[in-house]
Amino acid sequence: MELVWKQLLNTMEAMTKHCVLIIDLAQKQRTAVTKEEIQKIGEIVIEQERAMVEFQNWEQERQALIRDISRQLEIPESELTSARLLQVVPAAWTNAYRAQIQGLQQSMLRVKQEHEAIRKLISHSQQFVSWLIQYLVTPEGAAPMYDAQGGRTQKSYYHVVNQAL
Repeated sequence: MELVWKQLLNTMEAMTKHCVLIIDLAQKQRTAVTKEEIQKIGEIVIEQERAMVEFQNWEQERQALIRDISRQLEIPESELTSARLLQVVPAAWTNAYRAQIQGLQQSMLRVKQEHEAIRKLISHSQQFVSWLIQYLVTPEGAAPMYDAQGGRTQKSYYHVVNQAL
């Protein structure tokens, strides 16, 4: 049983390290998005996919170890939550497990926050591009402006799009 506890702790450490890698890639992606470096974004996405596959492999390993512990301790797997795990882990491992569980939870939260920030950034970029396209293809522009005598001072930008086509 000692070996299973050690393997689980090592697996959770590897998962935390992968979270740190995923966070780093997310921060690089955010920078690339703000700098509009399309090529770089594509490269980062490929790296993120690799990191996520590795993380999923570690997660499968963690689940297998939890199933093993569940069987050995005769505790239903669904009841073997992080809190319950801390109750049944041997006393010598309690502090290490507590620190590792907290570290993994915090890292996963940071991953979620980074991806949410990127999602919002990309969403705003898409909205801006949509607005810009609508502005350029509208025959009179977004809102014509008038001078003091009532004449138009802003010309339609429709001709710019037509010339490009």
